Amino acid sequence: MKFLTAWIMSILGIVILGTVVDLLLHKSRVKNIIRSVFATVSILIIVTPLPSLISNGPNIDWNDIINEFEYDDNFLDYIDNEKISIMEKALIAAFESEGIKGLKIEITADTEGNDLIIKRITIDLSNSVMNGDSVNINKYEFIKEKVKKFLNGQEVEIVFNG
Repeated sequence: MKFLTAWIMSILGIVILGTVVDLLLHKSRVKNIIRSVFATVSILIIVTPLPSLISNGPNIDWNDIINEFEYDDNFLDYIDNEKISIMEKALIAAFESEGIKGLKIEITADTEGNDLIIKRITIDLSNSVMNGDSVNINKYEFIKEKVKKFLNGQEVEIVFNG
């Protein structure tokens, strides 16, 4: 990896140096000669490592490259919180479509790798209103079944408040 970095830096260096010299010289025969020299040196710098790369193959340590990347935990936490917020809103919308309005839902989850594991769902029923079709049902069992269906059968702790 250091070899590749040094090679690229030498190419950039000769290009920048050639540009600066080109800007400093006036139009003359000397300028054309110096341009030719810089062009030749640039080609040599580019071509010099190619035979060893072709014969030995590229010696790139991908583990070093991957380890150089850092994850931004704040961004990952933000993404997880947005996922939870979307799930809360979707659950509220699902209950409203069933005739239960005014629920406040809070999802508590942990992350394991890339997975979001839901640990608990807290449902505040203190301001909830049920329409006429849903009045004669056991709202706790109904909500538990709806949550289980929403989570594709995943069992989670459901806490009711209010």
